[in-house]
This record gives sequence, structure tokens and C-alpha cells, in this order.
Amino acid sequence: MLDRPLFNVSWILGRFCNYKCSYCWPYARTDNPDHQTLEVYKATVDEIKRQARANGFNQFHWSFSGGEPTAYKNLLDLTKHLDDGVSTPYQTVHMTTNLSPSLNWWRNWHNATCLLQRRSITASYHAEFAKEQEFGDKCLQLIHDLVHVTINQVMVPEHFFETLERCERFRKRGINVTLKPQSNDTATAVVDGYTPEMIKVMQDDFEQQEGFQIRLTMVLKIILLTKQNVLIHLGLISLPIGLVIVGIRVL
Repeated sequence: MLDRPLFNVSWILGRFCNYKCSYCWPYARTDNPDHQTLEVYKATVDEIKRQARANGFNQFHWSFSGGEPTAYKNLLDLTKHLDDGVSTPYQTVHMTTNLSPSLNWWRNWHNATCLLQRRSITASYHAEFAKEQEFGDKCLQLIHDLVHVTINQVMVPEHFFETLERCERFRKRGINVTLKPQSNDTATAVVDGYTPEMIKVMQDDFEQQEGFQIRLTMVLKIILLTKQNVLIHLGLISLPIGLVIVGIRVL
């Protein structure tokens, strides 16, 4: 376990997604691009760092999600902006993504993040849109580039064992896989349809081939709700703000 004053930022860049999975939560995606400008995002990064440093934090973990974060056209430039050299001695980046961009795009992402101390990807496989061989090839390329990759697989009850076989093929290729039950439209409960055998598989199988834990000293969650508003969750406090201008307070 890493024992360091690490400032953890979990950032939903927007709800726009290029996929429209049948089991996706209605609130979690939109067909309409809802991202803000690169200048707004860069200013947000700078302001987060300024306030974190004012409170004694100068090491950062950035986690991007959506929607689909790679659908943001300026994501590579935003990611490059995280690196400010010796001013920040330790930074890591994580992204939850459907892995839909091309291999060439992922090579560019590798170049944009190569100076950060650790990089990780949660690769969500969606059989309604993705191709197994291509998806696995992208995972292996990222692993080759020293990115920590785990496939996240929603186990839809109606396709459970077919999906399980695919996950086993991914594991045989050397890729970590985690199994996730399907939840209802409000993400408040698991859907019906799982047998005791299915539940046991999800609980017991596919143990991670490696573990990584971080002691979170401070947690900041940014959700970009509209082009005008940002919502910050700090501990148990929620503050609606314009652009991270309300001061961060250590609880």
C-alpha cells in the first residue's frame, strides 16, 4: 500500500458516449456532446493543484470517466497538461473507457502520459459494439506500454455463460478481468435473473493477477454537469460552484 499524502481527483468529463448499450443507466450517458472547452478544463486542473498545494498536498491521482472520456476531442491535450515537471513529484492517471479509439490514438495517449509515474485503464467491454480480438489487441498494446489494464465486464444474466467464456479467453491472453453484475436503471440494485451459480462465479472467480491500493488522504470528486456548472464532492460536503473557486478545506 502506498502511504503518501495523495490528492485523488475523480473527474467525470461529461455524459456523452459513442456507445448506447442496452443495459446502461439512462442518467449515465447522453447522445449530445456536453464537454467544456480545453481552456476551462486546463484552468480547473491548475486551480485544483493550487488549492491542494495550499493545503499541503502536492501529489495527485487523476481519474477520468464519463460517459466516454475518450470522446472528448481535446483529451490528449488535457492529459498532457497534467504534467508540470518537477513542480509535482508524483502523479498518476486512471481512465475508465470503452477503448473504442484506434490503436494509433492509444499510442498518442501513451506518449501524452509517459512522464507520469503510473497509468491505469479500466477497459469496459461492451459486446453490442466492441470486437473481441481488436479490444484484446488494444489491451495488450497498453500493457506492453506499461499501462495497468483491467477489463470490466458487466455480466448480463441472459448472456452470462457466453460472456464468461469470452472473459476466460481474455484471461488466457494475459489480461486482468473483473466481473460486474448488471444493476437496474437507477443503479440502486442488482437486476433479477442470476442463479446461485452465477453469483458464486462473480464472487469467487477471476481474482486479480495483481493488486494496487492507495491510501486516500483526501478525496475530491468533480462532476461536470453542464457548460456552466461544476459540482464538487469533498468528503461528505457537496458544493455547487462555477469553476472550482470555492476554497478546498481539509476536514
